[in-house]
Amino acid sequence: MVILRLDSSFYYNIIIYFYDYRKPEVSPSIIPAFQNPEQTLQFFLAFIGSPLGSGYQISPLIYSTFIGGVEIAIFFCLCLYLIKHIQDNSLLERMIGWITIGFYSIVSALITSVGRVGLGVETALSSKYTTFSIYLIVAIIHLLPIVVSHIYSQTYLQKSQVWLHKITAVVAILGLLVLNGESFTYSLKEIQSIYQLRMDGKTCLSFINLIENKYCVAEKILNNYDDIKYLANQLNNLGMLKPGLVIGDNIEAIASANSKSIATKKQKGKRYGSLDSIMPLNNWYFVNGWAFLPERNEPADAIILTYKNQADDWIIFDILMSAQTPRESLVQLFNNPAYLNAGWEKTIAGKLLPKGQWKISAWAFDAKVGKAYKLDRNHLINKN
Repeated sequence: MVILRLDSSFYYNIIIYFYDYRKPEVSPSIIPAFQNPEQTLQFFLAFIGSPLGSGYQISPLIYSTFIGGVEIAIFFCLCLYLIKHIQDNSLLERMIGWITIGFYSIVSALITSVGRVGLGVETALSSKYTTFSIYLIVAIIHLLPIVVSHIYSQTYLQKSQVWLHKITAVVAILGLLVLNGESFTYSLKEIQSIYQLRMDGKTCLSFINLIENKYCVAEKILNNYDDIKYLANQLNNLGMLKPGLVIGDNIEAIASANSKSIATKKQKGKRYGSLDSIMPLNNWYFVNGWAFLPERNEPADAIILTYKNQADDWIIFDILMSAQTPRESLVQLFNNPAYLNAGWEKTIAGKLLPKGQWKISAWAFDAKVGKAYKLDRNHLINKN
């Protein structure tokens, strides 16, 4: 009766999910899934095994496929054990919930394999699928002790069989710990990488009204610059972007945008960096320095370059993103490894500046709070 109710719930959910389904234009066709069944099978197994297999730097797809196959084999062995003892109501009640959770991952893998294999088998390793595939591992972890305890409860077991089951359980646990260790290390690196990607995207979005950086928007956010710019301004006008977009080219506009965004000079006891040099190269300028956000213990998200006009205002003329370079000397100077990538350098176009003699300054930008912090040292240049 319990199985019948679970089956009914399963089919009911499938019907609701696919009712009036319309395939998005960006989704691949499902035809490749049937034309290349071996790729579909590999996608399915890699999808299942990716939470533990994607942590390997060498051939993560092969490792994930193998681990997925092992997971499926173990899970179905556990299911067969339940079928063999289906008359044991106590065992059924203990196992059926976890088996249902395990099948959720398997069905998710089947649906995704058919719908996404057209994008390539390697896309099965995408971290977004982990929230669907991880449940099979969780189910196996809970099902194994249930089955092992049920085996021990059988009075007909010989001593050698008991030891065999114990050794098998220990090997399985050790294997899981090793795989989880690799996956954990990989996940930490991925978290850092995705964090940096999000901060880069937030930075280029902040200046979308000042600097037309289509490449940054396409790489860090979405490859649809005009729509992103329109949507960002609509959200900004509604007060839904925190911090808001930078509107004017006066650096003080960052301070006036809202009460929490303050363009400030070096604060007492804190150094945000330095504009070390500006070297003319024909119609270009090579600029370098370092910038750090001590509040976050991280390098600045971007470098804002400004010049001082006749009204004594600092005017933004360029934003440097992805300009970080390693500086071992900063690590030694501040005794902090977080300063390693605080260095920055870039070649900028001279056409960005009007003709005349200008005082140039640089500012460290914090995309989280929308603040700009003036770096040490200004430089005079003559633009002909």
